[in-house]
Amino acid sequence: LVQAVKSTLETSAYTLTQANEFNWTASKENELIGRYLESPNKIMIVPYFQNNPIGMLNFEVGGKRRNSHAGEFGMSLLSQHQGQGIGTHMLSALISWAKTASQVEKVTLKVFAQNTHALSLYNKAGFQIEGKEIKGVKLEDGKYDDVIQMALFVK
Repeated sequence: LVQAVKSTLETSAYTLTQANEFNWTASKENELIGRYLESPNKIMIVPYFQNNPIGMLNFEVGGKRRNSHAGEFGMSLLSQHQGQGIGTHMLSALISWAKTASQVEKVTLKVFAQNTHALSLYNKAGFQIEGKEIKGVKLEDGKYDDVIQMALFVK
């Protein structure tokens, strides 16, 4: 899983973390998975291809009482597996789970404005744009991209 995340970071233009900033270890990942397994308000979805993880979606609710009804997710998928419906299935699994999770009322995400494929996926799933961070990220070439905040109310 750590290698799949690193590979995604090396090939995607739409991740906040860059590959040279990623210093995650298998031990840290195991601890994180343990925390997700222990919580009814967190979920990690990992698709596999030929017994190897090819991406990840992770979601957790806010850490304070006033924002514990809402959570944010991040999703990544190795480039060679994109465009095959895997992201759609991961997102559908999250939404189905969120509808049954007692505490979850709102699912949110942030996405680069230039990531039109992801925006299309989220729109098709029913997410609505809530706002935009103008020049929310600065890219390697010195240009900027806006960051779109989206949400879906599941209850």
